[in-house]
Amino acid sequence: MLPYRYRDYYHHTYKHKGLKTLSYLTDLQSELTLKKQQVEKLKTCKHELDSLQGEFLQNERVVTKPALSSQTWHGTLATDFTEVREDLELAYKDLSQSQLNAAITAIENKIMSLQSEITSLETRITAEIERLAREEEKRRQEKLRKD
Repeated sequence: MLPYRYRDYYHHTYKHKGLKTLSYLTDLQSELTLKKQQVEKLKTCKHELDSLQGEFLQNERVVTKPALSSQTWHGTLATDFTEVREDLELAYKDLSQSQLNAAITAIENKIMSLQSEITSLETRITAEIERLAREEEKRRQEKLRKD
């Protein structure tokens, strides 16, 4: 697919040479298809992240097991272990909440951006189809006048 800045150039070049082409329209439709596929992939990813986040939240209590008491374990090693476990619990919460929320939000934003691009592409495709129809009608009218 041609970069956007070159599409109009090639479209007008073909038009001026009198060649019948739908390359610009084809490019727009290909881009539309690609954007829709990207949206579907992102929606799948978001759904998977939502599921993973649910699993993380359900298993959060596992980080603090087994429960330690002064009767099961005590002393310097127990204190050190408890501090490590608390750090692990904070890291677990950060991952399961903050980081996953940020990833999900980024995906949602990208989906909205792509949907906006899709709407724009659909508008451009409609305009191009209408323009081609007008040109065809103009050619048909000119041909009728000549005959």
